[in-house]
Amino acid sequence: MFTLPEFPGQYKVGSTTFAIPVGTAGTYEPVVVGSSKLNESALHGSPGSPALTFEEVVFTAYYPADVDQNTSKGFWRSGLHRSMHWLARPVKESLRGYSYFGEIPFWLTYTLLGGFAALLKIPVYHNAPLLHPKHRHSSENEPWPLVFFSHGLGGTQTNYSHICSRIASTGRVVLAFEHHDGTSPFIIARSRIPGSEEHARSEYKYYLNPKDVQFDNDTRSDKFPLRTDQLLFRRLEVYFTHKKFQELVINVDSTSPPEQQTIHTIEGARNIVDTSPKSEDTTFWNSWLKDTLDSSPKVNFQSNITLSGHSFGGATVFSILSQPPPTLHEVAFDPLPVDHALVFDPWLDPLPSPGPSPLELKSSLSPSSNVPNLLVLNSEGYTLWEDHFNRLREIVHTWSTTVKAEQSSSTSSLSKPAPSDWSKSSSKTRLITLIRAQHPSFSDFGILIPFGKRGREGKIFLDVISQLSIGFLDGRLDDELTRQNVKENTVETIKKSKEEEKRLVGDVGDIVINI
Repeated sequence: MFTLPEFPGQYKVGSTTFAIPVGTAGTYEPVVVGSSKLNESALHGSPGSPALTFEEVVFTAYYPADVDQNTSKGFWRSGLHRSMHWLARPVKESLRGYSYFGEIPFWLTYTLLGGFAALLKIPVYHNAPLLHPKHRHSSENEPWPLVFFSHGLGGTQTNYSHICSRIASTGRVVLAFEHHDGTSPFIIARSRIPGSEEHARSEYKYYLNPKDVQFDNDTRSDKFPLRTDQLLFRRLEVYFTHKKFQELVINVDSTSPPEQQTIHTIEGARNIVDTSPKSEDTTFWNSWLKDTLDSSPKVNFQSNITLSGHSFGGATVFSILSQPPPTLHEVAFDPLPVDHALVFDPWLDPLPSPGPSPLELKSSLSPSSNVPNLLVLNSEGYTLWEDHFNRLREIVHTWSTTVKAEQSSSTSSLSKPAPSDWSKSSSKTRLITLIRAQHPSFSDFGILIPFGKRGREGKIFLDVISQLSIGFLDGRLDDELTRQNVKENTVETIKKSKEEEKRLVGDVGDIVINI
Protein backbone atom coordinates (compact mmCIF):
# COMPACT_ATOMS: atom_id res chain seq x y z
CA MET A 1 0.00 0.00 0.00
CA PHE A 2 1.24 3.48 -0.90
CA THR A 3 0.49 6.10 1.76
CA LEU A 4 1.25 9.79 1.90
CA PRO A 5 3.75 10.86 4.61
CA GLU A 6 2.60 10.99 8.21
CA PHE A 7 2.01 14.38 9.80
CA PRO A 8 2.49 15.64 13.37
CA GLY A 9 -0.29 17.12 15.48
CA GLN A 10 -2.07 17.27 18.81
CA TYR A 11 -5.05 15.18 17.70
CA LYS A 12 -5.64 12.14 15.54
CA VAL A 13 -7.41 13.17 12.33
CA GLY A 14 -10.57 11.69 10.85
CA SER A 15 -12.08 12.30 7.44
CA THR A 16 -15.57 11.92 6.03
CA THR A 17 -16.97 13.10 2.71
CA PHE A 18 -20.43 14.63 2.94
CA ALA A 19 -22.93 15.58 0.26
CA ILE A 20 -25.91 17.92 0.56
CA PRO A 21 -28.41 18.12 -2.32
CA VAL A 22 -29.95 21.46 -3.21
CA GLY A 23 -33.63 21.57 -2.35
CA THR A 24 -35.99 20.75 0.48
CA ALA A 25 -37.78 17.57 1.50
CA GLY A 26 -39.83 16.24 -1.38
CA THR A 27 -38.33 18.55 -4.01
CA TYR A 28 -35.24 18.56 -6.16
CA GLU A 29 -34.31 21.91 -7.67
CA PRO A 30 -30.97 22.23 -9.42
CA VAL A 31 -30.08 25.86 -10.08
CA VAL A 32 -28.49 27.11 -13.30
CA VAL A 33 -25.55 29.38 -12.47
CA GLY A 34 -24.38 31.92 -15.03
CA SER A 35 -25.11 31.92 -18.74
CA SER A 36 -22.48 29.54 -20.12
CA LYS A 37 -23.59 26.59 -22.24
CA LEU A 38 -21.72 23.44 -23.24
CA ASN A 39 -20.46 22.98 -26.77
CA GLU A 40 -19.26 19.94 -28.70
CA SER A 41 -15.76 19.83 -27.15
CA ALA A 42 -16.96 19.21 -23.57
CA LEU A 43 -16.41 15.66 -22.31
CA HIS A 44 -19.85 15.48 -20.71
CA GLY A 45 -23.36 16.80 -21.21
CA SER A 46 -25.28 17.80 -24.31
CA PRO A 47 -24.25 20.74 -26.52
CA GLY A 48 -26.40 23.75 -25.72
CA SER A 49 -27.24 22.62 -22.19
CA PRO A 50 -26.27 24.80 -19.19
CA ALA A 51 -22.61 24.33 -18.30
CA LEU A 52 -22.99 25.06 -14.56
CA THR A 53 -25.87 23.56 -12.57
CA PHE A 54 -25.89 23.82 -8.79
CA GLU A 55 -27.30 20.45 -7.69
CA GLU A 56 -25.39 19.57 -4.54
CA VAL A 57 -22.40 20.48 -2.46
CA VAL A 58 -19.75 17.89 -1.67
CA PHE A 59 -16.89 18.36 0.79
CA THR A 60 -14.44 16.22 2.73
CA ALA A 61 -14.23 17.07 6.41
CA TYR A 62 -10.88 16.70 8.19
CA TYR A 63 -11.34 16.86 11.95
CA PRO A 64 -10.11 15.73 15.38
CA ALA A 65 -11.13 12.06 15.54
CA ASP A 66 -12.49 10.08 18.47
CA VAL A 67 -10.39 6.93 18.22
CA ASP A 68 -9.42 6.43 21.86
CA GLN A 69 -9.17 3.04 23.51
CA ASN A 70 -12.81 3.01 24.63
CA THR A 71 -14.19 3.32 21.11
CA SER A 72 -11.50 1.59 19.08
CA LYS A 73 -12.96 -1.93 19.35
CA GLY A 74 -16.28 -0.94 17.85
CA PHE A 75 -14.45 1.33 15.46
CA TRP A 76 -12.39 -1.48 14.00
CA ARG A 77 -15.26 -3.96 14.00
CA SER A 78 -17.21 -1.56 11.80
CA GLY A 79 -14.59 -2.02 9.07
CA LEU A 80 -13.16 1.50 9.33
CA HIS A 81 -9.45 1.93 9.01
CA ARG A 82 -6.74 4.58 9.00
CA SER A 83 -6.60 5.29 5.30
CA MET A 84 -8.68 7.03 2.67
CA HIS A 85 -8.36 6.94 -1.10
CA TRP A 86 -6.45 9.93 -2.43
CA LEU A 87 -7.93 9.60 -5.92
CA ALA A 88 -11.67 9.63 -6.58
CA ARG A 89 -13.29 6.46 -7.84
CA PRO A 90 -13.54 5.20 -10.57
CA VAL A 91 -9.77 5.66 -10.96
CA LYS A 92 -9.94 5.44 -14.75
CA GLU A 93 -12.36 8.36 -14.97
CA SER A 94 -10.35 10.50 -12.55
CA LEU A 95 -7.26 9.93 -14.67
CA ARG A 96 -9.28 10.78 -17.78
CA GLY A 97 -10.10 14.12 -16.16
CA TYR A 98 -6.47 14.78 -15.23
CA SER A 99 -5.44 13.87 -18.76
CA TYR A 100 -7.88 16.38 -20.23
CA PHE A 101 -6.91 19.10 -17.75
CA GLY A 102 -3.18 18.63 -18.35
CA GLU A 103 -3.59 18.07 -22.10
CA ILE A 104 -1.71 14.76 -21.79
CA PRO A 105 -2.66 11.64 -23.79
CA PHE A 106 -4.95 9.47 -21.71
CA TRP A 107 -3.05 6.28 -22.48
CA LEU A 108 0.13 7.86 -21.10
CA THR A 109 -1.59 9.15 -17.95
CA TYR A 110 -3.23 5.79 -17.30
CA THR A 111 -0.04 3.82 -17.99
CA LEU A 112 2.16 5.94 -15.72
CA LEU A 113 -0.27 6.64 -12.87
CA GLY A 114 -3.10 4.10 -13.03
CA GLY A 115 -1.68 1.45 -10.72
CA PHE A 116 0.06 3.85 -8.34
CA ALA A 117 -2.87 6.24 -8.04
CA ALA A 118 -5.31 3.41 -7.34
CA LEU A 119 -3.27 2.37 -4.29
CA LEU A 120 -2.42 5.79 -2.89
CA LYS A 121 -3.95 6.46 0.55
CA ILE A 122 -4.20 9.37 2.98
CA PRO A 123 -3.19 8.52 6.60
CA VAL A 124 -6.43 9.61 8.31
CA TYR A 125 -9.16 7.68 10.15
CA HIS A 126 -11.83 7.35 7.52
CA ASN A 127 -15.38 7.94 8.79
CA ALA A 128 -14.28 8.13 12.42
CA PRO A 129 -16.56 9.95 14.90
CA LEU A 130 -15.78 13.57 15.71
CA LEU A 131 -13.89 14.01 18.98
CA HIS A 132 -15.97 15.89 21.56
CA PRO A 133 -14.49 19.35 22.31
CA LYS A 134 -14.54 18.51 26.03
CA HIS A 135 -11.62 16.17 25.31
CA ARG A 136 -9.44 18.92 23.83
CA HIS A 137 -5.99 19.16 25.33
CA SER A 138 -6.51 22.65 26.70
CA SER A 139 -8.80 23.40 29.61
CA GLU A 140 -11.26 25.19 27.31
CA ASN A 141 -14.47 23.42 26.33
CA GLU A 142 -15.12 25.55 23.28
CA PRO A 143 -16.50 24.28 19.95
CA TRP A 144 -13.95 23.34 17.31
CA PRO A 145 -13.15 26.32 15.03
CA LEU A 146 -14.21 25.94 11.39
CA VAL A 147 -12.06 26.24 8.26
CA PHE A 148 -13.33 26.23 4.66
CA PHE A 149 -10.80 25.16 2.02
CA SER A 150 -11.19 25.82 -1.73
CA HIS A 151 -9.06 23.97 -4.31
CA GLY A 152 -7.53 25.39 -7.48
CA LEU A 153 -8.12 24.62 -11.16
CA GLY A 154 -7.69 20.90 -11.73
CA GLY A 155 -7.74 20.26 -7.98
CA THR A 156 -9.87 18.13 -5.69
CA GLN A 157 -10.84 18.02 -2.03
CA THR A 158 -8.14 15.39 -1.37
CA ASN A 159 -5.27 17.04 -3.30
CA TYR A 160 -4.52 19.19 -0.24
CA SER A 161 -4.96 16.46 2.34
CA HIS A 162 -1.61 17.11 4.02
CA ILE A 163 -2.17 20.78 4.85
CA CYS A 164 -5.84 20.17 5.70
CA SER A 165 -4.90 17.31 8.02
CA ARG A 166 -2.14 19.34 9.66
CA ILE A 167 -4.60 22.14 10.41
CA ALA A 168 -7.23 19.66 11.65
CA SER A 169 -4.67 18.03 13.95
CA THR A 170 -4.40 21.30 15.88
CA GLY A 171 -8.08 21.15 16.87
CA ARG A 172 -10.05 22.48 13.92
CA VAL A 173 -12.69 21.16 11.54
CA VAL A 174 -11.61 21.70 7.93
CA LEU A 175 -14.25 21.40 5.20
CA ALA A 176 -12.42 20.94 1.89
CA PHE A 177 -14.72 21.40 -1.10
CA GLU A 178 -15.06 19.18 -4.12
CA HIS A 179 -16.20 22.06 -6.29
CA HIS A 180 -18.83 21.07 -8.84
CA ASP A 181 -18.19 24.12 -11.01
CA GLY A 182 -16.18 22.32 -13.68
CA THR A 183 -12.78 22.98 -12.05
CA SER A 184 -12.26 19.44 -10.69
CA PRO A 185 -10.76 16.88 -13.08
CA PHE A 186 -13.67 14.54 -12.48
CA ILE A 187 -16.72 14.29 -10.23
CA ILE A 188 -19.79 12.12 -9.89
CA ALA A 189 -23.06 13.95 -9.34
CA ARG A 190 -24.18 11.99 -6.28
CA SER A 191 -27.39 13.83 -5.43
CA ARG A 192 -30.19 12.06 -3.65
CA ILE A 193 -33.75 13.24 -3.59
CA PRO A 194 -33.92 15.17 -0.29
CA GLY A 195 -35.55 13.07 2.40
CA SER A 196 -35.06 9.88 0.39
CA GLU A 197 -32.32 7.32 -0.09
CA GLU A 198 -33.02 7.16 -3.82
CA HIS A 199 -30.51 8.71 -6.18
CA ALA A 200 -31.87 11.52 -8.30
CA ARG A 201 -29.08 10.99 -10.82
CA SER A 202 -25.58 9.57 -11.13
CA GLU A 203 -23.63 11.42 -13.76
CA TYR A 204 -19.96 11.73 -14.63
CA LYS A 205 -18.68 15.26 -15.10
CA TYR A 206 -15.20 16.35 -16.15
CA TYR A 207 -13.04 19.46 -16.14
CA LEU A 208 -14.41 22.37 -18.14
CA ASN A 209 -11.93 24.25 -20.29
CA PRO A 210 -13.07 27.74 -21.39
CA LYS A 211 -13.14 26.40 -24.96
CA ASP A 212 -15.79 23.87 -23.85
CA VAL A 213 -18.42 26.56 -23.25
CA GLN A 214 -20.13 29.28 -25.22
CA PHE A 215 -22.20 32.34 -24.34
CA ASP A 216 -25.32 33.45 -26.16
CA ASN A 217 -24.66 36.98 -24.98
CA ASP A 218 -21.41 38.07 -26.60
CA THR A 219 -21.51 41.51 -24.99
CA ARG A 220 -20.11 40.33 -21.64
CA SER A 221 -17.10 42.41 -20.71
CA ASP A 222 -15.54 39.81 -18.41
CA LYS A 223 -12.00 38.90 -19.37
CA PHE A 224 -12.69 35.39 -18.07
CA PRO A 225 -16.48 34.94 -18.29
CA LEU A 226 -16.48 31.23 -17.39
CA ARG A 227 -14.25 31.85 -14.38
CA THR A 228 -16.53 34.70 -13.27
CA ASP A 229 -19.51 32.34 -13.30
CA GLN A 230 -17.47 29.69 -11.48
CA LEU A 231 -16.60 32.15 -8.72
CA LEU A 232 -20.32 32.79 -8.21
CA PHE A 233 -20.88 29.03 -8.15
CA ARG A 234 -18.18 28.62 -5.50
CA ARG A 235 -19.64 31.39 -3.36
CA LEU A 236 -22.97 29.58 -3.44
CA GLU A 237 -21.30 26.34 -2.38
CA VAL A 238 -19.57 27.98 0.59
CA TYR A 239 -22.62 29.85 1.86
CA PHE A 240 -24.94 26.88 1.28
CA THR A 241 -22.59 24.56 3.19
CA HIS A 242 -22.29 27.03 6.06
CA LYS A 243 -26.08 27.19 6.36
CA LYS A 244 -26.94 23.51 5.90
CA PHE A 245 -24.12 21.94 7.89
CA GLN A 246 -24.81 24.38 10.70
CA GLU A 247 -28.41 23.16 10.76
CA LEU A 248 -27.17 19.62 11.32
CA VAL A 249 -24.62 20.52 13.98
CA ILE A 250 -26.69 23.06 15.92
CA ASN A 251 -30.40 22.45 15.39
CA VAL A 252 -30.66 18.65 15.39
CA ASP A 253 -30.14 16.49 18.46
CA SER A 254 -30.40 12.78 19.13
CA THR A 255 -33.76 12.96 20.91
CA SER A 256 -35.90 13.89 17.92
CA PRO A 257 -36.02 12.94 14.23
CA PRO A 258 -33.98 15.35 12.09
CA GLU A 259 -36.03 17.91 10.25
CA GLN A 260 -33.49 18.05 7.46
CA GLN A 261 -32.62 14.54 6.26
CA THR A 262 -30.60 15.74 3.33
CA ILE A 263 -26.98 15.44 4.48
CA HIS A 264 -25.40 12.10 3.72
CA THR A 265 -21.95 10.59 3.30
CA ILE A 266 -20.85 9.19 -0.02
CA GLU A 267 -18.68 6.25 1.01
CA GLY A 268 -19.47 3.36 3.31
CA ALA A 269 -22.65 2.63 5.23
CA ARG A 270 -23.18 6.12 6.59
CA ASN A 271 -25.18 7.34 3.64
CA ILE A 272 -27.89 9.42 5.33
CA VAL A 273 -28.59 11.02 8.69
CA ASP A 274 -30.06 8.41 11.03
CA THR A 275 -30.23 8.96 14.77
CA SER A 276 -32.53 6.06 15.68
CA PRO A 277 -31.39 4.05 18.73
CA LYS A 278 -30.80 0.91 16.64
CA SER A 279 -28.85 2.58 13.91
CA GLU A 280 -25.28 1.38 13.43
CA ASP A 281 -24.40 4.93 12.48
CA THR A 282 -25.74 6.53 15.67
CA THR A 283 -22.27 6.99 17.18
CA PHE A 284 -20.96 8.70 14.08
CA TRP A 285 -23.88 11.10 13.56
CA ASN A 286 -24.33 11.88 17.25
CA SER A 287 -20.66 12.84 17.44
CA TRP A 288 -21.52 15.84 15.23
CA LEU A 289 -24.81 16.81 16.91
CA LYS A 290 -25.04 18.98 19.98
CA ASP A 291 -25.45 17.18 23.29
CA THR A 292 -28.91 16.70 24.77
CA LEU A 293 -27.87 18.20 28.11
CA ASP A 294 -25.54 20.82 26.70
CA SER A 295 -26.77 23.45 24.26
CA SER A 296 -23.26 24.21 22.99
CA PRO A 297 -22.52 22.97 19.46
CA LYS A 298 -19.35 20.99 18.82
CA VAL A 299 -18.35 23.07 15.78
CA ASN A 300 -18.31 26.87 15.83
CA PHE A 301 -20.31 28.32 12.92
CA GLN A 302 -21.02 31.60 14.69
CA SER A 303 -17.55 33.17 14.86
CA ASN A 304 -13.86 32.72 14.10
CA ILE A 305 -14.33 31.09 10.68
CA THR A 306 -11.31 30.77 8.39
CA LEU A 307 -11.55 30.97 4.60
CA SER A 308 -8.65 29.28 2.85
CA GLY A 309 -7.76 28.30 -0.70
CA HIS A 310 -5.05 27.74 -3.30
CA SER A 311 -4.72 29.39 -6.72
CA PHE A 312 -8.29 29.76 -8.05
CA GLY A 313 -9.31 28.83 -4.50
CA GLY A 314 -7.39 31.90 -3.34
CA ALA A 315 -9.38 33.95 -5.83
CA THR A 316 -12.49 32.35 -4.31
CA VAL A 317 -11.52 33.65 -0.86
CA PHE A 318 -11.03 37.18 -2.19
CA SER A 319 -14.26 36.94 -4.18
CA ILE A 320 -16.25 35.98 -1.08
CA LEU A 321 -14.73 38.81 0.93
CA SER A 322 -15.24 41.44 -1.76
CA GLN A 323 -18.93 40.86 -2.51
CA PRO A 324 -22.14 40.67 -0.46
CA PRO A 325 -23.67 37.24 0.19
CA PRO A 326 -25.28 35.63 -2.87
CA THR A 327 -28.92 34.65 -3.16
CA LEU A 328 -30.48 31.25 -3.83
CA HIS A 329 -34.17 30.92 -4.72
CA GLU A 330 -34.39 34.71 -4.14
CA VAL A 331 -33.29 34.27 -0.52
CA ALA A 332 -30.05 35.96 0.53
CA PHE A 333 -27.63 34.08 2.75
CA ASP A 334 -26.46 35.60 6.02
CA PRO A 335 -22.97 37.14 6.04
CA LEU A 336 -20.14 34.87 7.15
CA PRO A 337 -18.37 35.57 10.46
CA VAL A 338 -14.90 35.30 8.92
CA ASP A 339 -11.95 36.02 11.19
CA HIS A 340 -9.01 34.69 9.15
CA ALA A 341 -8.21 34.49 5.44
CA LEU A 342 -5.42 32.02 4.61
CA VAL A 343 -4.49 32.24 0.94
CA PHE A 344 -1.98 30.13 -0.98
CA ASP A 345 -0.52 31.41 -4.28
CA PRO A 346 -3.74 33.15 -5.39
CA TRP A 347 -4.56 33.55 -9.09
CA LEU A 348 -5.96 37.07 -9.37
CA ASP A 349 -6.74 37.42 -13.08
CA PRO A 350 -10.43 36.40 -12.83
CA LEU A 351 -11.12 39.03 -10.14
CA PRO A 352 -12.37 42.52 -11.04
CA SER A 353 -9.69 45.17 -10.79
CA PRO A 354 -9.14 47.04 -8.58
CA GLY A 355 -10.25 45.12 -5.54
CA PRO A 356 -11.12 44.23 -2.96
CA SER A 357 -11.64 47.57 -1.23
CA PRO A 358 -12.21 48.08 2.51
CA LEU A 359 -15.88 48.94 2.07
CA GLU A 360 -16.45 45.83 0.00
CA LEU A 361 -14.68 43.81 2.63
CA LYS A 362 -16.95 45.10 5.37
CA SER A 363 -20.17 44.60 3.38
CA SER A 364 -19.48 40.87 3.01
CA LEU A 365 -19.09 40.22 6.73
CA SER A 366 -21.42 39.94 9.67
CA PRO A 367 -21.98 43.22 11.57
CA SER A 368 -19.89 42.08 14.53
CA SER A 369 -16.90 41.10 12.37
CA ASN A 370 -13.73 43.03 11.77
CA VAL A 371 -11.79 42.84 8.54
CA PRO A 372 -10.29 39.33 8.64
CA ASN A 373 -6.64 38.78 9.45
CA LEU A 374 -4.85 37.84 6.23
CA LEU A 375 -1.89 35.61 5.43
CA VAL A 376 -0.85 35.11 1.81
CA LEU A 377 1.85 32.55 1.08
CA ASN A 378 3.26 32.91 -2.41
CA SER A 379 5.46 30.69 -4.57
CA GLU A 380 8.67 32.04 -6.04
CA GLY A 381 7.26 31.79 -9.56
CA TYR A 382 4.16 33.83 -8.74
CA THR A 383 6.33 36.40 -6.95
CA LEU A 384 8.56 36.81 -10.01
CA TRP A 385 5.42 37.25 -12.16
CA GLU A 386 5.84 41.00 -11.79
CA ASP A 387 2.48 42.42 -12.91
CA HIS A 388 0.54 39.80 -10.96
CA PHE A 389 2.65 40.24 -7.82
CA ASN A 390 2.34 44.03 -7.89
CA ARG A 391 -1.44 43.68 -7.92
CA LEU A 392 -1.32 41.14 -5.10
CA ARG A 393 0.85 43.44 -3.02
CA GLU A 394 -1.64 46.27 -3.48
CA ILE A 395 -4.50 44.03 -2.33
CA VAL A 396 -2.56 42.95 0.76
CA HIS A 397 -1.57 46.54 1.46
CA THR A 398 -5.25 47.52 1.29
CA TRP A 399 -5.96 44.81 3.83
CA SER A 400 -3.11 45.95 6.07
CA THR A 401 -4.17 49.60 6.09
CA THR A 402 -7.79 48.64 6.72
CA VAL A 403 -6.85 46.46 9.68
CA LYS A 404 -4.66 49.22 11.09
CA ALA A 405 -7.48 51.73 10.55
CA GLU A 406 -9.78 49.55 12.61
CA GLN A 407 -7.18 49.31 15.33
CA SER A 408 -6.55 53.06 15.48
CA SER A 409 -9.98 54.31 14.26
CA SER A 410 -8.05 56.66 11.99
CA THR A 411 -6.29 56.36 8.62
CA SER A 412 -4.46 59.67 8.85
CA SER A 413 -1.14 58.16 9.93
CA LEU A 414 -1.16 55.18 7.60
CA SER A 415 1.77 54.78 5.25
CA LYS A 416 2.98 51.90 3.17
CA PRO A 417 5.94 50.13 4.84
CA ALA A 418 9.00 49.25 2.82
CA PRO A 419 8.85 45.63 1.62
CA SER A 420 11.83 44.66 3.74
CA ASP A 421 10.57 46.44 6.86
CA TRP A 422 7.90 43.89 7.69
CA SER A 423 8.04 44.59 11.42
CA LYS A 424 6.25 47.91 10.82
CA SER A 425 3.32 46.42 8.91
CA SER A 426 0.23 45.09 10.64
CA SER A 427 1.05 41.87 12.48
CA LYS A 428 -2.36 40.60 11.37
CA THR A 429 -1.58 40.95 7.66
CA ARG A 430 1.33 39.24 5.92
CA LEU A 431 2.49 38.49 2.38
CA ILE A 432 5.28 35.90 2.40
CA THR A 433 7.16 34.18 -0.42
CA LEU A 434 8.60 30.67 -0.17
CA ILE A 435 11.91 30.58 -2.01
CA ARG A 436 12.10 27.83 -4.69
CA ALA A 437 8.45 26.88 -4.12
CA GLN A 438 6.40 26.19 -7.23
CA HIS A 439 2.67 26.58 -7.74
CA PRO A 440 1.90 22.88 -6.91
CA SER A 441 4.07 23.02 -3.77
CA PHE A 442 1.02 23.91 -1.66
CA SER A 443 -0.70 20.64 -2.56
CA ASP A 444 0.10 16.95 -2.07
CA PHE A 445 1.72 16.69 -5.50
CA GLY A 446 5.16 17.48 -4.12
CA ILE A 447 5.05 14.49 -1.76
CA LEU A 448 3.26 11.88 -3.87
CA ILE A 449 6.66 10.25 -4.32
CA PRO A 450 8.32 11.00 -0.95
CA PHE A 451 11.89 10.08 -1.89
CA GLY A 452 14.42 11.80 -4.11
CA LYS A 453 15.18 15.51 -4.35
CA ARG A 454 11.65 16.51 -5.35
CA GLY A 455 10.13 14.54 -2.49
CA ARG A 456 12.53 16.00 0.09
CA GLU A 457 11.89 19.55 -1.11
CA GLY A 458 8.13 18.94 -1.22
CA LYS A 459 8.19 17.88 2.43
CA ILE A 460 10.20 20.99 3.38
CA PHE A 461 7.72 23.28 1.63
CA LEU A 462 4.69 21.67 3.30
CA ASP A 463 6.39 21.84 6.70
CA VAL A 464 7.05 25.57 6.33
CA ILE A 465 3.56 26.19 4.93
CA SER A 466 1.99 24.28 7.83
CA GLN A 467 4.08 26.00 10.48
CA LEU A 468 3.25 29.47 9.16
CA SER A 469 -0.43 28.65 8.62
CA ILE A 470 -0.94 27.18 12.07
CA GLY A 471 1.02 30.00 13.69
CA PHE A 472 -1.23 32.47 11.88
CA LEU A 473 -4.45 30.73 12.97
CA ASP A 474 -3.18 30.46 16.55
CA GLY A 475 -2.33 34.18 16.69
CA ARG A 476 1.42 33.67 17.02
CA LEU A 477 2.63 34.20 13.45
CA ASP A 478 5.27 36.77 14.38
CA ASP A 479 6.78 34.34 16.88
CA GLU A 480 6.79 31.68 14.18
CA LEU A 481 8.54 34.04 11.78
CA THR A 482 11.44 34.43 14.20
CA ARG A 483 12.06 30.68 13.83
CA GLN A 484 12.16 30.81 10.03
CA ASN A 485 15.15 31.59 7.83
CA VAL A 486 14.17 35.03 6.49
CA LYS A 487 15.86 36.48 3.41
CA GLU A 488 15.71 39.86 1.68
CA ASN A 489 13.69 40.17 -1.54
CA THR A 490 16.73 39.98 -3.81
CA VAL A 491 16.60 38.67 -7.36
CA GLU A 492 19.60 37.12 -9.08
CA THR A 493 20.14 35.95 -12.66
CA ILE A 494 21.70 32.57 -13.30
CA LYS A 495 22.60 30.74 -16.47
CA LYS A 496 20.65 27.55 -17.05
CA SER A 497 21.78 25.67 -20.16
CA LYS A 498 21.93 28.40 -22.79
CA GLU A 499 19.28 30.59 -21.19
CA GLU A 500 19.24 33.00 -18.28
CA GLU A 501 16.81 32.54 -15.43
CA LYS A 502 15.79 34.87 -12.62
CA ARG A 503 15.37 33.55 -9.12
CA LEU A 504 15.32 34.78 -5.53
CA VAL A 505 18.49 34.61 -3.50
CA GLY A 506 18.14 31.84 -0.93
CA ASP A 507 17.63 28.13 -0.48
CA VAL A 508 14.74 25.70 -0.28
CA GLY A 509 12.74 26.47 2.87
CA ASP A 510 13.83 30.10 3.15
CA ILE A 511 11.17 32.80 3.08
CA VAL A 512 10.85 36.45 2.06
CA ILE A 513 8.49 38.66 4.09
CA ASN A 514 7.12 41.12 1.54
CA ILE A 515 4.56 42.75 3.83
